[in-house]
Amino acid sequence: MGAGALVLLALAVTLLGGCGGGGAHATGRHDITAAQLQAMMDDGAPLTIIDLSAADYYATQHIPGSVNLTAEGVDTWSAGMSKALRICTVCT
Repeated sequence: MGAGALVLLALAVTLLGGCGGGGAHATGRHDITAAQLQAMMDDGAPLTIIDLSAADYYATQHIPGSVNLTAEGVDTWSAGMSKALRICTVCT
């Protein structure tokens, strides 16, 4: 499935807060369009895409290269991550 069919919820320049913004780490959060996400995917700079969709939905359609995590698993996953990473979260 292409990025245009996904609903992008947040871009966290440092660490992400997850779907709905419930996390305490979201400091550089910005809403972006699917076109902006595609441009980021195409620009060659490192980008991590976290898909917070249910596992069964993720299994049928997701952005290639994205990581499927639960909202609760984001804090564990992001512990120790560089604050300079570009991370986008999506929820479909």
